[in-house]
Amino acid sequence: MTSSYLKRSIEIYKNKGLINLVKRGIDFVLFPLFTTTISFIRHSYYRIKWDQAAPKPYRLIEIDPQEVEYVLTPYFRPLISRD
Repeated sequence: MTSSYLKRSIEIYKNKGLINLVKRGIDFVLFPLFTTTISFIRHSYYRIKWDQAAPKPYRLIEIDPQEVEYVLTPYFRPLISRD
């Protein structure tokens, strides 16, 4: 696994240069830290706002499909089947 990171780093260095390699390295290290921190802050905000009624981030919520009136379509799924 480490050798694949090293190979990819060498490839980026050769093709894009040192500055691009450093930028990608920083993104590689900081992105997981950043996303974890944002998730923690979001969950903390909900806990403060709604106390015990705060939504659980990974809990499945079941609803009756017949009661759905509106659907927000994500930009990456332009078509949603009505079947």
